[in-house]
This record gives sequence, C-alpha cells and structure tokens, in this order.
Amino acid sequence: MTTLTEQLEELGKRQQYTTAMDNRPTRGPKWAQIPFYNLAHSWWPDREAMRLEAESVRDDDTKYKIETKVDWEMEEGKTLNLKSQFSNPSRTPILCEFHKAFTARYGDLGNVKSHYFYIGKDSDYEWHRDNMPAGRAIEDLKSVNCCINIICTDTSNEVEFMEHGSFAYTAGVLNTSHVHRVKPTDNRILARLTFTSSVYEEVVHRIRKVDKKNPMI
Repeated sequence: MTTLTEQLEELGKRQQYTTAMDNRPTRGPKWAQIPFYNLAHSWWPDREAMRLEAESVRDDDTKYKIETKVDWEMEEGKTLNLKSQFSNPSRTPILCEFHKAFTARYGDLGNVKSHYFYIGKDSDYEWHRDNMPAGRAIEDLKSVNCCINIICTDTSNEVEFMEHGSFAYTAGVLNTSHVHRVKPTDNRILARLTFTSSVYEEVVHRIRKVDKKNPMI
C-alpha cells in the first residue's frame, strides 16, 4: 500500500507530464489551444425548464440513473459522489429535445449522450480528466473526450483548467481530456452532452463552421 507522500509524488509527475503536453509546439488555430469554448448562440431549450425537469427526476431510481463514487488517491479518505440522470423519453422530454436540437443544427458527431449532471454545494471535484481521472478510474466517464455543458441553475459557474486558468460560463464546450476541476459554492445542475467519438477540436470546428454560415439572431 502506497503512502500519501508517494501518492502526491505520483500526482506531481502526472501534472508535470500534462504541463509538458499542453506546452508542446502545436499547429492549428488559436482557439484549438484553449480547452474551453463559449457558446454564444442559444439553440438549447429554456434553462429554467431544464432545471425543473432535472429536479423532478433527480431521485428516480431507474436504469437511466448513474451514481459513481470517486476515491481520490492523492488524499486518503476523500470521496466524491457523482449523480447523473440520462435521457429518458418518458421522463425527460426536454433533455431529449436538447440532444435533438444540437443534432438538428450541427449534424452527426458520432456517439453522443445526454444527461443531467448534479454537483452538490462545496463538492471537492478535484483535478481530473474525464477520460483519465487523477483518482480512481471512473468507468462511466473514462472515454469522454469533451462535453457541452449548459448550466441550468443561477449560480456562480466556473471551471478551472490546469495551466489555462478559470472560465466563467453559462454554456460552453469543455475539453475534458485536459486536467480540470470544479469548486462549486452552490448546488449545480447541468444539462450535458458528452462526446466519445469526436474530440474537442472536431466539435468546436463544427460549431464554429455552422454558426458562421448560419448565425442565430
């Protein structure tokens, strides 16, 4: 069994590797080097309607409910409970509409899933990647390359990326293959699309291309 000191050393090595990878010479547009892209065009359903729907199904105990307990290896005894409710045509029609609205505007981007994601007040959602968390592997999230988050609650909303700083937002595309963390001070509900086939650059490129050709008023 490794000691806490050894675990912290291992985390430090991972962070050094991440920094080196993030700072390596790259080609391509500047936006592709930033792990967050703000969504300016509101193609999604009403946020308040999604919040109310999300709250109504929060505790539904069905096959659409996913709860995951994360044990952070670098801090013994520290855990985080993650809860999601995936789209269910009979119980979450607005969430299904959210998914359909994205596809109708931006087309097919491979395997995409929609769900409500609940993050509790003062949750310690520490440094991690959704496709390779800093703590124990999260089976339900390990293949997520990037996601679209729509914040349904009226709260202070920031995500912090290692080496890139914090981004406040209501709606955006997050490159969750970069190390990031969330420090909510209020209960937070997100309507979320997760992409496991397409990567961040592909998703943002498609959004930018469509929005430039067909701007929404």
